[in-house]
Amino acid sequence: QSRGSQVTGGGIMWYVTDGNHEDHESLDALPVRDDGLRELAPGVLHCPRGLVLVLEGKRWMFFGGAVSVDKPGRTPGRDWFDREVASQAEFLRACEAGRVDVLVVHDVPLGSKFWRTHLQQDRPAWRRETPWRTGMLVASDQHQRMLGELVSVVQPGVLFHGHHHMRVETQIGEAEVHGLGCNGMGQASWMIVDEAGEVIIG
Repeated sequence: QSRGSQVTGGGIMWYVTDGNHEDHESLDALPVRDDGLRELAPGVLHCPRGLVLVLEGKRWMFFGGAVSVDKPGRTPGRDWFDREVASQAEFLRACEAGRVDVLVVHDVPLGSKFWRTHLQQDRPAWRRETPWRTGMLVASDQHQRMLGELVSVVQPGVLFHGHHHMRVETQIGEAEVHGLGCNGMGQASWMIVDEAGEVIIG
């Protein structure tokens, strides 16, 4: 509550989507308002997966979730929750929303040449040079493939994602893709955009 009061001090409304480290059980237990949003704190609203908001005439879709490739080192119910990944039902509902102007996701969808190279997705999972287990890499690839299919269906002009802790500009199809860093990375972890997703500062 106190953090919500701090961030809304300037009268700004905050719309957030979930990542993969949230307490999804507690999040899912919160009531969903008639407009489809969950209130986390005064002025801080959670956008469930597939929700579309119309902001100044532009359609914004939010679709959170990602695979924790470090799951084997986490404790279920404390710092790992099986709801971290989107379900098929959530994916299908999102596809039914039609085209959007802006898509906000946590994980990066499959389809970016940069990320395919960086994540070594041109190799079988078991041949990648990474500390993560093969099964976790396969699960992550599958989730990113689903997100890539979502991009193909809703055809955003702009896409924002996090998860990989890198500030990267890339492209997926016709969509401009902005990857953000993580906490502690300064301006690499945030940007200011207008209602159309055009970058003002970032």
